[in-house]
Amino acid sequence: MIKNTLLPVINWMKEPDYTSKRIFLSFEDITPGDIGYIGDMNNNENAFKIYKKGFGRKWYEEIVREYQGTKLLDGRVVDLHFPVLPEGVNEDSVQLVYGNRYCQNPSVEIYGDNGVQVIDGKFIINDNILVHRTNR
Repeated sequence: MIKNTLLPVINWMKEPDYTSKRIFLSFEDITPGDIGYIGDMNNNENAFKIYKKGFGRKWYEEIVREYQGTKLLDGRVVDLHFPVLPEGVNEDSVQLVYGNRYCQNPSVEIYGDNGVQVIDGKFIINDNILVHRTNR
């Protein structure tokens, strides 16, 4: 009983596997401050912090008017581009997020399977950094 029941629980408590129960959030449920990933979650350079979300070209143009040319604290200048859309995706209704990848300039990206994906719950980056959603 100890070997088959208690020991596995103790081992899990020492090193819980948060990545085994990833639940991707719907676009409606994401909030500013959420951190998602573009591609592989095991590479923190793919981490993407979301500042705003919206739909389509019209929303993108509002973001460009607000942020294009803004100088960041480190001297870099915001230079936004409309993301390349997968075939069959409508540019007027595509779900978009404004934010930035780890140590990169802000950008506008597609939300969902072909772009940024936010995880509901906790996950671990590079086996040692625990990340969880900051807003609910």
